[in-house]
Amino acid sequence: MGSEHLERSYRQGRRWFGAAALIGCASAVVGSAPEAFGFAAPFQTSSTFSVDPGQFGIRAIATYLWRRGADEIAIPRTEAMYRISKNLEFDFSLPFEARSEADTFTYGPGSAELALGYRVLDAPDGSWLPSIGFAPQISLPSVSSQYGIGSSHLRGYFPVIFEKSFGKWSLIGNIAYGLNPGADNRDYVYVGQAISREVTDHLSLGLNAYYQSATSRTTPETAGLEFGGKYKLADKQHLYFSVGRAFLNASQTNQFRSYLGYQIVF
Repeated sequence: MGSEHLERSYRQGRRWFGAAALIGCASAVVGSAPEAFGFAAPFQTSSTFSVDPGQFGIRAIATYLWRRGADEIAIPRTEAMYRISKNLEFDFSLPFEARSEADTFTYGPGSAELALGYRVLDAPDGSWLPSIGFAPQISLPSVSSQYGIGSSHLRGYFPVIFEKSFGKWSLIGNIAYGLNPGADNRDYVYVGQAISREVTDHLSLGLNAYYQSATSRTTPETAGLEFGGKYKLADKQHLYFSVGRAFLNASQTNQFRSYLGYQIVF
């Protein structure tokens, strides 16, 4: 097989993945910006829980991230959630990721993630106090790290989550610290605020603003906005979607990001 044929195959594969991203079949991966881990739908700023008590949920996700000189895709990313009790939930995820940079294209399993969501304070209805949760997450070393997919190190992400609802309006805030070991890497801080409103019985729309400090010597601090929502397909099926970009150091972190997720609960 000649070099011309290989180059043509590479370009065709890259166009296929790019088209998939435009229809939502692609998204950002950990190692880009923002660095917040998984289990956040549809924004990087996440709630404490994904399902109701006693429920088991599965979420199939496709995400895409574009920044200067690189495309990063996670397809499929699979997340599983089980709400053990009113105040406790366990989550697991495994992404398969594609990375296109310069003239290289790689695809493989990324870093598996484990999370435990715990509600510290359940604010009563009518109170101005928010509910407060803590959702520590760990990211396991990836077998594909030598190809730039996932990380070769055990990493951690520790968000404190504030949630409050006022009628059809909901507010979610995150303050998180990320442990990011490795040569030239840096531990980082993530701060995000999401607001959403129930537009109809089936549709909620919202906006997320975030800031994240530098995660490595070559990945600087960033801040940006995301717009998205949730659509109820059936009683136990939801579609999550969002698009966004950074406005601080965008070319090095996030010039465009999309998210599409389907969730079903049992």
